Amino acid sequence: MVVSETLRMYPPLGFLNRIAMKKYKVPEYDLVIEEDIPVYISILGLHYDSEYFPNPDIFDPERFKKRNKRERPSGVYLPFGGGSHECQRFGLLQIKLALLMILSKYEVESCEKTSVKIDPRVLMTLPLNNVLYLSVRKLNTNAI
Repeated sequence: MVVSETLRMYPPLGFLNRIAMKKYKVPEYDLVIEEDIPVYISILGLHYDSEYFPNPDIFDPERFKKRNKRERPSGVYLPFGGGSHECQRFGLLQIKLALLMILSKYEVESCEKTSVKIDPRVLMTLPLNNVLYLSVRKLNTNAI
């Protein structure tokens, strides 16, 4: 329950992006989303909506007791996305384990061939049209 409430308040991403698979009329609104249009879903908006999570600014793990979860509509708690995209948790775990194994044995840095200046404080990912060249050096793990 504590982990679920933490992910509600601090989800890995603030929004999900999807592409509309077909034309969709939004109920109760004069809005039609055409096929192939990008759609952005605010995870933070859902997770902090007091209709679904009363007193959303208060840390309350009790929200995730079975009884409370049943009373909430599905699709309002999406820390890792939903549907077929929800397997991201397993993918993230695999990535973290792989990085742990690599970084425990090697020092990895961007090198001079990398044309993009990386500021990890402002970028979530590198633009796809750039290449990141890395310098990899084996650590002397016997000395540790």
